[in-house]
This record gives sequence, C-alpha cells and structure tokens, in this order.
Amino acid sequence: MAELERLGYIMQPHTSSGRVPTDKGYRFYVNNLSEKNSSIEERRGEKALSTASQSAGEPERVIRTPLIRS
Repeated sequence: MAELERLGYIMQPHTSSGRVPTDKGYRFYVNNLSEKNSSIEERRGEKALSTASQSAGEPERVIRTPLIRS
C-alpha cells in the first residue's frame, strides 16, 4: 500500500479514511482491463474509430462514414 501511495495510484483523503484510487490509479486499471478483455482486432477498431472521430469533428459523420481497411 505504501508503494502504491508513493507512486500516486492511491491516496488517503483524510486521516481517518481509507485509501482511494487517484485518477492515475483509475486510468491504470481501465487501460489494463481493456487490454486483457479485448482482441487485437477490437483494439485496432477502437483506434481507427478514435482517429476518425478526432479528424472528422462530427460524431454523426464518423458513424455514417465507413472506415477504410488497409
């Protein structure tokens, strides 16, 4: 627990409270959870959709536009 706190993954907001995850701790958990439960194809699809949505601007347009496979 001391090491997790030192690394910034958990914190103790008050002296009498327990430890809670920080934003960094939650992000680590979510990133590792998705990697274990998704296949390579799913991760490629997520990355392609993320890239398309960032460059297109409008979510509706991204959904209507087919992704180009290479």
